[in-house]
Amino acid sequence: MQRLSFLIIIAALCAAAFAQDPKPKGGFSYPPTLDGAAVETYKEIDGAKLNVWIFQPDGKAAPGAKRPAIVFFFGGGWTSGSPAQFERQCRHFAERGMVAITADYRVASRQPPRRCRTWMRREKTRK
Repeated sequence: MQRLSFLIIIAALCAAAFAQDPKPKGGFSYPPTLDGAAVETYKEIDGAKLNVWIFQPDGKAAPGAKRPAIVFFFGGGWTSGSPAQFERQCRHFAERGMVAITADYRVASRQPPRRCRTWMRREKTRK
């Protein structure tokens, strides 16, 4: 039984690893340059800007119209990573009518993503 559990866990970990986007040669740059995305700072801490990259869907929405949104936080065990990890997914959802956002946050000893969630709640009524 323990052996079966171990194999299931290993299989799940392998599947998760292969499901992620492959890194471009040389890894992701930081800070990223994501063409076509608007960049906004949601927090500044000790001179470090924490940004979100916002991918808007094509086409004009009616004034006051609401659109669904999705936010991606990169992985890296709170020690490394880049918002560029989710550029492809953001473009995918923006092409389908959603506002797609990839957020930066401070890793390791830096600020966790809750500041971005606070910013999103405050900005949700923005047109």
